[in-house]
Amino acid sequence: MGCARHFLNLTWAHHSWQRRVTSAGRGADRATDMWGRVVSDDYVRCRKQDVCQVCGTTRREVSCFCDRAHAERCPIYRDRLDQPSQVI
Repeated sequence: MGCARHFLNLTWAHHSWQRRVTSAGRGADRATDMWGRVVSDDYVRCRKQDVCQVCGTTRREVSCFCDRAHAERCPIYRDRLDQPSQVI
């Protein structure tokens, strides 16, 4: 079954989008706060893409940048970690 819908000789696409992480990377950064102290930051950067569950069509890609604690709670990022063939 495709995603094309037909009504009164009109055709349009009706996709069932699901967001997934296409690539992700971890990093660490050292910065100085406003009092001159060195602060270490662990972060995760993900590239997310919307994919149709029915036909596999993709649309826009979004870049996400968050701290590691938030990324560990993100369901989309955790799904990528659960896939054994993915290296992060």
